[in-house]
Amino acid sequence: PLPVWENASPGFLVTNFHSQIPTDGVMLDVSAKESDIEITSIEIHLDSKEADIPVEITTIQASYMGWELYSRIWRSTDKYTIPNGFGYGKLTPISDNFKPILVPAGKTVGIYVTLLEDNKMLVGSGYEATSDAFVKIYSGASVPNRFASLERGVSWSGAIRYKTS
Repeated sequence: PLPVWENASPGFLVTNFHSQIPTDGVMLDVSAKESDIEITSIEIHLDSKEADIPVEITTIQASYMGWELYSRIWRSTDKYTIPNGFGYGKLTPISDNFKPILVPAGKTVGIYVTLLEDNKMLVGSGYEATSDAFVKIYSGASVPNRFASLERGVSWSGAIRYKTS
């Protein structure tokens, strides 16, 4: 069985974890409520314990919805290498040297997490939202192959760590 996390920890928000569908790309929205937030880490659900998994984080200063296949308006935040996947049922941090992503109060930032070189993360089916007092995560599109195709109605399995300002 997959673990269930309680979102009781300030600065740590976990989405659902009933994931079984492999994909190499997923889009989600992160909205800051009353305060600016700075995402300091993204953690994903991998089915693998492989080493040296390349990943790219791309952002848009708006919701991803409606822009899933328009690569020109997205900007690349950074490329990382996950040293080791933690495997099924566990959160794997993307990087210890994660470049923070700022989400201004009352705004939404779309985030596209892409695993490169035929690596896969796990997502669930169904559109879901997860929130706490400071932030809301809306998950919902599998976009594999770098903006090449789209499957709406998936739920991202992962977590963000953040700071408020």
